[in-house]
Amino acid sequence: VIDTTRAFFPMIIAQEKATIINISSVAGYYSSLATGPAYTASKFAVRGFSENLLVECRQYFPHVNVLCVHPGIIKTDILNNARELYLPYLDQITEQGNKGLDIQEAKDL
Repeated sequence: VIDTTRAFFPMIIAQEKATIINISSVAGYYSSLATGPAYTASKFAVRGFSENLLVECRQYFPHVNVLCVHPGIIKTDILNNARELYLPYLDQITEQGNKGLDIQEAKDL
């Protein structure tokens, strides 16, 4: 996210009006064993980077907006692998253990 923003930022600020959209996850708001600590930390980082970039853009480049999207849980291999690792504890610790959209359900949204 940071490298991509850095690479395209000169072109973005040259536009009359622009919006940067970063994709995080609901894990950027809530820690959960369903996603694991490394995944959660990376999504917190995307959220924090986006919020700070917005503050800087408002001051120096007010024509540039920054958004961060936080999709909910989608059943992918990341979730399946986390379930195997944390299976003995997952359903006890988080209600998210058995929830989430299938990939096809997410595509249909």
